[in-house]
Amino acid sequence: DVRTKVCQNTDVEMYRVELITSTDLALPDEVLEVWTNTINPRNGAPITPESSEWEIVYFIDDGDFSYEEVIKSGRLNPSSDGYFSIILPTNLREESNIQVQFWANASGGTQTSYVSSVVRVATLETQINLPTNSQTVYFNEEFILSAKVTRETQYYGSMGENGLQFTALIKQGDAQYTLSFSDSLAQQSLISDDKGEISGLMMMPDNNYPSITLVDGFAELILKYPDGSIAVSEGVFLLERGSESNTGMGVNVDIIPPTNLVNVGQEAIFKAKVVDDEGLPIQGAWVYHILEKRGDDYYGSSTRDTGWAYGQTDSQGMLDISILISQGTNPEAYTYMLMVKAFNVSGASDLESEYVQLNEPTVSLFPMAPYWQENVPVKFKVVSSGLSDAIVNWQADTNLFEFEGKIALPKNGEAEFTITIPSGEDVSRLDVNIIVIDSNGNILTENSRLYHEPSYEIDLWTNEERIVAGEVIELNYKIIQNKAIQAIQWPVILELKFVGGTSYSETNLVFEKEGILAFQLPSDLETGTYLIELDIEDFGEDIMFIEVISQEDDSGISGSVSSFSHSMQDISPIISLSSLVLGSICLIMLIRGRKKEDLGDPWDLPVSKNKPTNQQTPQSNPPPMNSLPGAMNLPQPPPIPQNQYDPSPQFGYQPPPPY
Repeated sequence: DVRTKVCQNTDVEMYRVELITSTDLALPDEVLEVWTNTINPRNGAPITPESSEWEIVYFIDDGDFSYEEVIKSGRLNPSSDGYFSIILPTNLREESNIQVQFWANASGGTQTSYVSSVVRVATLETQINLPTNSQTVYFNEEFILSAKVTRETQYYGSMGENGLQFTALIKQGDAQYTLSFSDSLAQQSLISDDKGEISGLMMMPDNNYPSITLVDGFAELILKYPDGSIAVSEGVFLLERGSESNTGMGVNVDIIPPTNLVNVGQEAIFKAKVVDDEGLPIQGAWVYHILEKRGDDYYGSSTRDTGWAYGQTDSQGMLDISILISQGTNPEAYTYMLMVKAFNVSGASDLESEYVQLNEPTVSLFPMAPYWQENVPVKFKVVSSGLSDAIVNWQADTNLFEFEGKIALPKNGEAEFTITIPSGEDVSRLDVNIIVIDSNGNILTENSRLYHEPSYEIDLWTNEERIVAGEVIELNYKIIQNKAIQAIQWPVILELKFVGGTSYSETNLVFEKEGILAFQLPSDLETGTYLIELDIEDFGEDIMFIEVISQEDDSGISGSVSSFSHSMQDISPIISLSSLVLGSICLIMLIRGRKKEDLGDPWDLPVSKNKPTNQQTPQSNPPPMNSLPGAMNLPQPPPIPQNQYDPSPQFGYQPPPPY
């Protein structure tokens, strides 16, 4: 029994279609062109479809604040070569979309390929860059005219408009004159280029001619589109060269903020100063001002509680502007900008803005002790500014207890509270949090961390006053026992590091709480600052910076110990711990079978920098390592000849780069 399965329907892709338009940003009353491609999907060759259709959908403004959808459609014949176009209407809706669609159909209409594209509707905008607003332009003299015309959309960018022929005019009252090019440059035009830019060296009319009725004063510089409509106008000040000074000409406004920061809920006085182009005050100038509140959203949207307020300047060209930031405003959520616009008697204006610097509330929390101890009160200090009638809620949680309280902040913004941790608390650090709220609704938080007094601390220092490369220096170390109960089980492992381009470390055993380590520096060190770190197992660590003089620079300049440096290089070891020594350490540890006391993580403990004062004066010539107190009597390496450094390969040492 042989069964045959027959496929009843087959979906075969007959065409692949593509579409491009003459522009992505279209203007009203222009031709929108469309080119399509129909492709054989099996080999990529162009193919003529059996039939094809197109459709363009757009919106027009009917003049009554409503819009109407318009659909244009058609069929393409084989001779069209996939091209079609329409003339967009003059009342095309601004900031709308034009939907362009194309279909290619095979036999019976059952095989259809479809493609679409969106064109944005733009507006044509022109801006004059030169001359600037209220700039002085002189009669019978050249001036530079610079402008730019673009297709603009609110959300989809802009593009320059090419090939528009502009006309420039100067207008004062009823008098209007077309401007001509200067003879200084040849072949000039006011036709926009590919970027939409227009420029020319223009000539201002000569007002000495009887036919020219222009006079000193304010005028309009106008650019017109080819159809005669006004593209843009800019205010300029016309003046005859040498006729008078700049006294009273032009207007400039400056905003003078108050000396102190502005507090929320309190009146603040800004000053507007209005002067002419010579810097002389303008009396009676009208000044308009408004306060804007700007959010932190993506578009920087602004809100206003009132409209423009205004006043006139005094004899010094000054006007007081009073502002008030509303009570309850969160300074972190908004910024405030004062906008000021001033006019002179000719109508010229100047606009300035100034951000209002608010006295933003702050709060800090400081522990008044370096560590906390059981049953010992620890005082914390709260320091704040910019708050009004504030309350501090504090909280400290540990494994066994929870501490909390509330205090009021006085007018000086400082307050204190005390926490006492009872014995039995098994914590190494204490975290304290505060929440501050004031009458303006400001809420601030702060925290502080205080560590338990460490059982041990490590101190590393040197008494060397002059350190020269290649010499032996003495390093003093001390294990400081604070509140540790158990006795130290000797020996302990001491690791000395010299951190640099190639980090190097040396491990030793010590048998006493304090001692001196002899350390020979490499002879080829450059003059500079170097870092030495001492880490004693389970007891802590300390670091030290030393300033080294190279042998070449050793001409009487003293080296010293410093606490600031960023230069790190390698150094030769005091004692090289061979595999025999490491084996000895392991053997000792196994024989003794000691158990380490849990002393906490030394990296979490603050390092004390207080140097002990009971140190003996170091010897002028340091003894061998095995004769110094606290050092393990180990076999010594061969002596290194003076002024010569031999970096043995077993240490992996490479000569450091110059500091």
